Amino acid sequence: MYKKSMLADGLRVVTKSLDNTQAVTVLILVGAGSRYETKEINGVAHFLEHMFFKGAKRYKNTKEVSEAIDSIGG
Repeated sequence: MYKKSMLADGLRVVTKSLDNTQAVTVLILVGAGSRYETKEINGVAHFLEHMFFKGAKRYKNTKEVSEAIDSIGG
């Protein structure tokens, strides 16, 4: 059974306990993206997608980003 709660700042949280495990999984899901963009910020989601997944100074390409994520458990 899932437990749904809301923090004081309005953030919705869903939790589920699993017996017999010491593992934890955390997902952060936000109502964001081009669907939620206004005319003033049109294109921001696409720009951020490229920043997060196409590389940066430390990770030059998508393979390096993927390897970094996989190295900490994916």
